[in-house]
Amino acid sequence: MIKRREVSTKSDIIITNTVAVAVEVVAAVAVVVVVVAVVVVVVAVVVVVVVVVVVVVVEKEEVVIVVV
Repeated sequence: MIKRREVSTKSDIIITNTVAVAVEVVAAVAVVVVVVAVVVVVVAVVVVVVVVVVVVVVEKEEVVIVVV
């Protein structure tokens, strides 16, 4: 009986550890997805700003120095 209890306890610990690792992996993936999304948004904003500046420069036919 004692050995069976120990085995079940060990398997419970293994299951608990597996769940904890799974939760950590999911959290890590979520963080990566959020970071990638933020980077994509920032890049999109920069591209839009550059396009607008280029259009304005082309329309005015003036040289504009953009400091980023």
